Amino acid sequence: MRAAPKKPDVAWEAGNFLLLRGERDAAMREFRVVLENDDIAAPAVLDLIWRVEPDAQALLDQVIPARPETYGAFLAHLIYKKDNDAAAKAWSALIGLQQPFSQRTGWATSNTYWVSEWPIRRGTRGRRWRRCAG
Repeated sequence: MRAAPKKPDVAWEAGNFLLLRGERDAAMREFRVVLENDDIAAPAVLDLIWRVEPDAQALLDQVIPARPETYGAFLAHLIYKKDNDAAAKAWSALIGLQQPFSQRTGWATSNTYWVSEWPIRRGTRGRRWRRCAG
């Protein structure tokens, strides 16, 4: 791990090894390295960390890098899982970054569910969604 601290493939292996040893916090630090350096691996990492720690706020605060791409991928994952409360937290965090993001951030792939089921019922968040959607 020390020889290649920022290599996502090394961090992925280390994270899985640490999970097997019961070292959850250390594993989460390794998975953060993967999320910071490999957008392609994000769906697998997000799925795994959600199974280990199904607490959106904790993951947003401690594991998921504060970037539109990773927050968007996390949001898409939560929408896929149909966890509206967690998705609300991820959406608020994404908007809270106050950074531009594109449809490639992840939610576009689930926009039918997103538009029809979630933001309109959420008051302020629905208004924010409509402003961003144009």
